[in-house]
Amino acid sequence: RARLGSTRVREELLLFIAVEATNLWTQFCKSYAIRSARGMTSLSGARWRSPTVGGLSSEEIRAHLVITHGNGRRRPSDPLNEPTWRKLDIVERCCTSLDVGNQGSIARAISYGSSFTSELPEVRNFAAHKCENTRLKLDRIAARRGYPSKADLSHVMLSPSSSGFGTVALE
Repeated sequence: RARLGSTRVREELLLFIAVEATNLWTQFCKSYAIRSARGMTSLSGARWRSPTVGGLSSEEIRAHLVITHGNGRRRPSDPLNEPTWRKLDIVERCCTSLDVGNQGSIARAISYGSSFTSELPEVRNFAAHKCENTRLKLDRIAARRGYPSKADLSHVMLSPSSSGFGTVALE
């Protein structure tokens, strides 16, 4: 649908998708780290649970991770102090520090090579804050995909990624 709409409709739809997709990805990564610490079972039957914080509530684990991996030493309740959940290396560090045991799964996800996790926040930031700094970051993504500077946002978001896997920024 994004490819077929008028320029204005297409841009509005893609901006909404960029913001919401980033929010969902961030929430997934945060939930993954916290649920891993509390205890969960993979589809293959592997069980993960932190021996150090496994009995704590989700909120207590979140606060612990904010203090140890975020900027929340003074105010762990402030969401701006939380770790950068959308980054898989941060999720891996959180799980490693809690001795969860699922680091191999996260390492495999990081090694996949998709540029999705690094490009999506840049696209989202341009969508939410159109300024010179965010435009430059979007231009770098466009260049990796063969588009010139100041390329239309929809061209960047709907073109194959630079990862070589045929993904698009909002796939």
